[in-house]
Amino acid sequence: MLPQEITNLLAVGKSSVGGIRFRTHMLSIIMGQAAGTAAAIAIADGVAVKEVDIRKLQAKLRATGIGIPKKGVAPRLRKM
Repeated sequence: MLPQEITNLLAVGKSSVGGIRFRTHMLSIIMGQAAGTAAAIAIADGVAVKEVDIRKLQAKLRATGIGIPKKGVAPRLRKM
């Protein structure tokens, strides 16, 4: 999401990489929500987006219902 040479830009969008299985709108929605939340935290905390506390961002996203594991890998990924 963070371009290397541009400060305070979060780039998100839909990609067709990975075939039909991964072309879902939900992933784009979640990335957009994460980017917007990160931007809001950056403004509130007076920092650049690359300096946003990832734990704070994850906590805010969890509070809105986004499923982010608190520690380690998500259980469904352990079986792969």
